[in-house]
Amino acid sequence: MKAALGDFHRQPCACHMLATVVIHTLQLEQISATVLPVQKDDEEMSFVTIIQSTVTKVKACVAYLKKIGLDNQLSKILKQSNST
Repeated sequence: MKAALGDFHRQPCACHMLATVVIHTLQLEQISATVLPVQKDDEEMSFVTIIQSTVTKVKACVAYLKKIGLDNQLSKILKQSNST
């Protein structure tokens, strides 16, 4: 397959690339300091912490609404995140 398409330039999916950037950005605390030197008191790190906290709370809210069945009464479908 690679040999047959070797002359074509592959264009990556912008949505998947953006999702990958967001996932890696939100996992900054888990990355070794030798790979990416981020200090806990950096302003950027405080924004990451706020976003991580918000994502965790929204996921818990979606899980709760699905568990008690209230998601069926909404006009929009609630979905948990997935790793695409």
